Amino acid sequence: MKNLTKRGLCKVVLIAGTVALTLLPGCEIDHGLGLLESKISGEIHFVNTDRRPDYVNGVRVVAAVNFPPQSLSDVVFGNAVDYGVDTVKYELPAPIATYLAVAVVWRKQGSDWNFSNLMGIYGVNTQKLEFELKPVHLTKEQPVADSIDIVADWTLASFDATVKGKLTFVGEWPKDTEFVGITALTGVPDLSNLRNALPYLRGLDVTVPSFVEKYNYSMNVPYGTYQLIGLFWKGESTPIDQIKLLGYYRAAPGSDAPGEVSIEPNGTITGIDFTVDFNLLPDGLNPGAGQ
Repeated sequence: MKNLTKRGLCKVVLIAGTVALTLLPGCEIDHGLGLLESKISGEIHFVNTDRRPDYVNGVRVVAAVNFPPQSLSDVVFGNAVDYGVDTVKYELPAPIATYLAVAVVWRKQGSDWNFSNLMGIYGVNTQKLEFELKPVHLTKEQPVADSIDIVADWTLASFDATVKGKLTFVGEWPKDTEFVGITALTGVPDLSNLRNALPYLRGLDVTVPSFVEKYNYSMNVPYGTYQLIGLFWKGESTPIDQIKLLGYYRAAPGSDAPGEVSIEPNGTITGIDFTVDFNLLPDGLNPGAGQ
């Protein structure tokens, strides 16, 4: 998919070892789309608007042919949208292709556009516990996809601190892996029902690549204290209530107790390493059971 002209050949950098893509400040986005008739459109529904940070300086809709994207050429960026409202319509001209993810991203004032700054993905609604990544297909026969509505949660943009660490994957990746995501929770819930975790959710990063052996992650979170930092797995045919925790940061080697992590405002904590064990499927881990 040819998206870039010479003005769009902006420098691409990997941020903290992730596949998060950054456009340099002042770089004009030009995908060479011209007057395309093919497009994706819908509405953005902003939730938790009382949590909208003052430092947000832009919101866009993006579409990615790979998720997580492997390079800038995987991503089509839309124009800026009004984010000071509860609901806004958007229209994203895009070449004929299958887009594995259509998402809403935000930019911090003075910073660059970063694909990992996700506040909403088509098919994902944290409030309703819906986590189904829905691809969008644009074809010659059907070049327009409308009603691609996205719930954008301002809670996921309330970031002023960073957690970094290394994931080590053990066992064979299930072939039906849909996605894995790192979470930061302020409590240790009983995960026999994933809804128990939602009141504690403060950080979520679903840009972790699949089918790798190791991965250095960098997750943005609000400053504060976290009782559980772990990785959840979902298969393509896995019911939503069976998403499993397969690894988490431990208080000490050999301990089953989750490790507590505290981060100062605008701070960064490193070395939050842990192992993700696919041999724990189908049951997964439940450190909060019995508490």
